[in-house]
Amino acid sequence: MIPAWCGTFVGVPFKDRGRTREGWDCWGAVATIYEEVYGIRLPSFAIRYQTANDRVTVARLFFEESTSARWRRVDLKDARPPDVLAMSLAGARHVGVLVAPDRFLHVLAGRETCVERIHPHWAPRIEAVYRHEELVLAT
Repeated sequence: MIPAWCGTFVGVPFKDRGRTREGWDCWGAVATIYEEVYGIRLPSFAIRYQTANDRVTVARLFFEESTSARWRRVDLKDARPPDVLAMSLAGARHVGVLVAPDRFLHVLAGRETCVERIHPHWAPRIEAVYRHEELVLAT
């Protein structure tokens, strides 16, 4: 079942380096969800890259964040909401938030925030799943 809070995030447009409900990129959506829904503040990174198309910088920032002590890598089969799905999309890094066993919330350039099924389209693109340290022991 998709949680009711998802509806308040669906329809927000993509905005490069956006960090508000007026628009956000994929990390901005993840950071906003974590803060508003779970009370966990994630780093913004908005001033550390010029555009989401800067694949090298964005990949480096995500690598630094995901390998920090704040995150634990988990198997996709063990994933649970609100784990972060790290994906490769046309050679670029992309992230979304797991909201149900086979659904995740994300935003892409030129689209609005939406909830999509992981299978069959997105599963092959998922490279890793991360659980925030504050949620490791949460039920």
